[in-house]
Formats: sequence, C-alpha cells, structure tokens
Amino acid sequence: DASKKLAHTVSILAIEGKAFVSRAGSQAWDPAYTNQVLFPNDRGRTGERSRLTLQLSDLSTARINEKTEFLIPQPQRPKESGVLGLLRGVLYLFHRDKPGENTIRAGTASAATRGTEFVAAYDDAAGRFTLTMLDGEAELTNEVGSVVLKSGEQGEASPGKPPTRSEEHTSELQSHSDLVCRLLLEKK
Repeated sequence: DASKKLAHTVSILAIEGKAFVSRAGSQAWDPAYTNQVLFPNDRGRTGERSRLTLQLSDLSTARINEKTEFLIPQPQRPKESGVLGLLRGVLYLFHRDKPGENTIRAGTASAATRGTEFVAAYDDAAGRFTLTMLDGEAELTNEVGSVVLKSGEQGEASPGKPPTRSEEHTSELQSHSDLVCRLLLEKK
C-alpha cells in the first residue's frame, strides 16, 4: 500500500559537504540530494566535515553530524513514526511542535523519547549509545534494563550492562551543547 509506505519516509532537507545514500538491498552508495525521499531499510552516511538535515515522518528535524551512518528502520508498530537507526556517529533531533515521540535505535539499545530536543551518539566499535536530553524525557533501554532521562540528563547504554544515568554529566552535557551549537550555527 503506497500510503502506508509514504507514512514511514524521511526526506533530505539540506546537505553540507558530502552525503551518500544506499537503497534497501543495495551495496552501492550514491550521492544524496536535497528533497530525496528515503524509505525503510535505506541507509545514509555523511563524509568528513559534512552534515545532513533530515525531516522525519513526524516532521521532526534531525541534524546528522560528520562521519555518521544511519538507517531508516522498518516500523515495528503500524502507526510508528519518527524512527531512526543510528549505526555510528552523532545526531541532534529537534521537534518544533508539541513534544513528539521519537525512537532512536543503536546497536542493542534504543531510546524512546518524549521530548523536543536531544543529542544521540553511537560508538559502534564499543557498542556504546549515549543520549543527552536537552529538553524532554526519554527511556533508554537495552537487553538488560532501562533508565528514564529528563531534561538536562545524560544516559549511556552498553551491551551486557543496564543503561545508566550520568550523575556527573555537567561537563559532557556542556560538550554536547557545544556540539549542538556547532551543528546549528557553523557554516562552511
């Protein structure tokens, strides 16, 4: 059904530097272009000193940092929207409307957010998923447990360990805030 397929799409709003897309089932990486529509199981990646701005199906805006790879996952529920798979790297998500519900999946962990602004980072070599809530709330979950994060908190999930909330997150939160500023304000 075409309307069902379009309900789970992501659009590329802007590209700075080099970005590439690999369609579902393909091993080839083709240059990405503005207004390109991505469908479930398509992947995207950014090059060095490059960024990409995406609009998710729930109208959230995601900024994809340099050297980041992501996946448009198949929805797990019929009305699921605002979902991204983070394969490696960093993304910043902002929702201008009422707080949205977004899901970010990375390795063995996922974050169900109920908020408007957060930074997600995934270190694929270590399997570590870090979520920094700038505004809103999220539940960070993996195969061992979950933790709820509120505005201004940061959590981490690694394979085989329950997710944790950082008690001493001020300096890291500041560095994530600095990253957000660079992502939003820096021009080439």
